[in-house]
Amino acid sequence: MTRLSVAEELESAANRIADMSRADLQVILRRAALMLRNVSGVPLEPETEDALNSIAAEMKVGRS
Repeated sequence: MTRLSVAEELESAANRIADMSRADLQVILRRAALMLRNVSGVPLEPETEDALNSIAAEMKVGRS
């Protein structure tokens, strides 16, 4: 499930909140929480990643 599909599912649930069962809403919210918990950051192109790592090393700082 992609972030976009989770966002669309959340928007759809918000639009029909009165018609949703509690169990369906729990599933949607748990999926969203799991996706947010597992976000590791912004994906970078390999060249950009290498450049940032080099700059961080030169400045003697770590990258989180």
